[in-house]
Amino acid sequence: MPLAPDVYDRLKTTQIDGLTITQLNSASGLTFIEPGNIKFLGQAITLNRALEASRTYAGGKLPIPELSDVQNLSISDGATGTLTPSTTEVFLIQNISSNQDVICSLIDSDGHVSMLKTVTSSAPFMPTSSLYITKNLFLSFANASGSTATVNVAYHKMSL
Repeated sequence: MPLAPDVYDRLKTTQIDGLTITQLNSASGLTFIEPGNIKFLGQAITLNRALEASRTYAGGKLPIPELSDVQNLSISDGATGTLTPSTTEVFLIQNISSNQDVICSLIDSDGHVSMLKTVTSSAPFMPTSSLYITKNLFLSFANASGSTATVNVAYHKMSL
């Protein structure tokens, strides 16, 4: 009789701080819902809960209190700067200000661009709805003002 699948065997080369939901879904996705797989499904649920408990605050519904921040980017004239969370982090953008005119855009990991707004010293950008960024969808700032721009981005970290 073949052994029942074991999610830990499928993910044994992955450290918990590097594990993604995509990897967990891939490791468990082809498993049938049947009595022989109850242990396997329980393991997947345990890992899912470990990810949630170790990377979010209040199940991801509230910011992680000690990790809110203002990131300062110095961008030379004619250059571009980005704000990109690390592998599994999620940032909730609160405010973007700049001492020079910069074009703020969202860029995905394939290089597709969606312009959000021109941010100026007199008109900071305060999103009116939730604006989340990740490693695969991040902020870019293009500076063509003639001077170095200092862009300040206030955000709450929602996930580690």
